[in-house]
Amino acid sequence: MSENILTPDEIIATGNIPAKKAVLFKDDYCGEKNYSFSLSGDFIEFNSHCEFMPSFQYEPYNNESYTGYVENYPKILIGPESNVYNAIENNSTVVEQFEKLDHKYFEFRASLIYYDEILYCYGFRKGTAREGEIFGVNYNQDIEGTPLEKKLTAILDEAVESYTED
Repeated sequence: MSENILTPDEIIATGNIPAKKAVLFKDDYCGEKNYSFSLSGDFIEFNSHCEFMPSFQYEPYNNESYTGYVENYPKILIGPESNVYNAIENNSTVVEQFEKLDHKYFEFRASLIYYDEILYCYGFRKGTAREGEIFGVNYNQDIEGTPLEKKLTAILDEAVESYTED
């Protein structure tokens, strides 16, 4: 865990509060394939200023439709991750906490350390709009084992289950 970059207590305390109603998110990838999924209103879209697009930040007390980046808040994101890409290309595992899936859009689910944070993610299958990328939630290690971790992973699981392409 990064030193002095702890998750605020008021954020960790939200683990026992039910997630807000899911909101439908629709987008297209490079103007080619449309995709959509439902995501809890606890997450608000923000511009990550990197290759992870779209990106959503966990702000359960904020009712805005767009927000600014806060370093120590959990994030849900879609984008490239080299270990996941290599695992999909080589039909191999990413880490020991790896589960192959029988899912139309996702090859596997895994949990790994990503830049000193926990990344719980799904790897997109070949032939999907976001082929070789991840759909994941990342959060500080101080959230591990808390009710908030269970809430965050459940929110991502529900978003994955609602994911579709046309």
